[in-house]
Amino acid sequence: MAKRNPPTIDQAQRLLRDKQLPAARTAYSRLCQQYPHDTAAWLGLGAVNAMLGELENAQQAFTRALALQPDLPQAHFNLARLAVMREQWPVAENHQRALLRLQPDNQRIYLELGVTLEKLGRLSQAEQSYRQGLTLDNNRAELHTALSRVLREQGRLADAEAPIARALQLQPDMALAHLEKGHLLRRRKHYDAALACYQRFGELAPQQRKTFLCNSGGVLAQQERYEEALTWFDRALAELPDAADVHLSRAQLLLGLGRFEEGWPEYEWRLQDPAWRQRDSFGYGALRPVWQGEPLRGKRLLVYAEQGFGDTLQFCRFLPQLADRGGQLCFHGPPGLLDLVAGLPGVEQVEQIDPGKIGQLEFDYVVPLMSLPYRLGSRLDNIPAAVPYLHADPTRQRRWRERMSGDAFRVGLVWSGGGGNVRDARRSLHVSLLAPLCEVADVAWYSLQKGPPAGQLAETDVSLQVTDLGPEIEDFSDTAAIVTNLDLVITVDTSVAHLAGALGRPTWVMLYNSPDWRWLLGREDSPWYPTLRLFRQAPGQPWSAVIKRVAAALRRRVGECRG
Repeated sequence: MAKRNPPTIDQAQRLLRDKQLPAARTAYSRLCQQYPHDTAAWLGLGAVNAMLGELENAQQAFTRALALQPDLPQAHFNLARLAVMREQWPVAENHQRALLRLQPDNQRIYLELGVTLEKLGRLSQAEQSYRQGLTLDNNRAELHTALSRVLREQGRLADAEAPIARALQLQPDMALAHLEKGHLLRRRKHYDAALACYQRFGELAPQQRKTFLCNSGGVLAQQERYEEALTWFDRALAELPDAADVHLSRAQLLLGLGRFEEGWPEYEWRLQDPAWRQRDSFGYGALRPVWQGEPLRGKRLLVYAEQGFGDTLQFCRFLPQLADRGGQLCFHGPPGLLDLVAGLPGVEQVEQIDPGKIGQLEFDYVVPLMSLPYRLGSRLDNIPAAVPYLHADPTRQRRWRERMSGDAFRVGLVWSGGGGNVRDARRSLHVSLLAPLCEVADVAWYSLQKGPPAGQLAETDVSLQVTDLGPEIEDFSDTAAIVTNLDLVITVDTSVAHLAGALGRPTWVMLYNSPDWRWLLGREDSPWYPTLRLFRQAPGQPWSAVIKRVAAALRRRVGECRG
């Protein structure tokens, strides 16, 4: 029987264009076998595998093409796109930068690199990438929109106005530009105007109705029109009942309203949200069986922290309730908190989260920490709120007490989150805004600030009156020891607020408008922490107004203590 001739590259490409994918894959596979050094054949095989959803096979084919020709732009481009599809952002960055070295005038890649850098949390570098792209052509609406977005994400709201205005001037019917303008107006607290932008986005992009409904609902919630907001979320769920992100938005509003019985079941949808699962880089979310409330006597239960430090500090209070059910309790969490959690009653073992040990773990049930309120039937009237439930190490307490001697009223300060993401920009402020506090007499100020925002002290006169303890703080056990020696902690919404509350120390928390759900809505106290007082930013109000109220309250507090 005569041997069949291999297909030509033109025949394979024709099959691919005609979407005859199985036949195209067969053709390209035969070409790769017949001509193993043909980069076009490997690129084609990778493309058809990607279209078939076989991403691992696609990566292998593209990688083979790149090995044959390391300076092949199409191979870098395809590998970058594939990495984006798989949310492998460092890999995407490497290929995008390689492509720019080969094609420095490729404006599209500056845009895609900027998006990757945003995903990696490197916002200033993303801004630089967008600006570099615009130097090649200042008439690209997509780049102006992206530049506005990254400026907004950095909290530079005034700077973000010109790029989005330029984008809409260039392309008045660009749906994403109207969406971004809505986000910017929302951040600037121009809520009615933001709603109009979202309405226009919905008209221009009817296929993205969920985005339109959810953002509109979010604005209504910020306007304190809570029932209307829930109605918008319900409208989205009526059309997309399995939309996990919508369930999560609805959960956060219900929890903020204190409607825990309705909110906790909805909050479980976070575990189905792709964006949420992306944070589970350690693989604990795939462990089974998940504890649903079964009897625990004689069983080993693994509880793992799934979110940030503040979440762990707030929800570890539920661990003793689990221990009371008779099980053997093991907690896996982030380093820096384990010593504190180990002091909770009934917690027999604490370990650092380690993806390398996933396959070696021994347990009967596993449960994420933030599912415990739902599993344990937590309501607003039965939160385990007795404090302190965490305790500082006595030796460290004594050591720090020696550093903080004197008769002045001792106050600790935290003015910013860690920096680098959207939430930090909203909840944080610059230390210079705290100058009115430092005018209060008979107060000794101590900075507990960590991370890049700590450098702001050196840029302002506030530093003349604040003792900076940040460089000496090694972990949360140090912070706990310091806080126990303070008369008061004043902080924005950070993990230090949760730590101080868990320690039962007097704490004042400055909250931006529409803060995280855990602080609830419209309250000056916290059912989670009896010793906390909340100073809320009213809609449209600047931080200076909040700080003025805090300064007045501090002056009264110091006067009472000195009286």
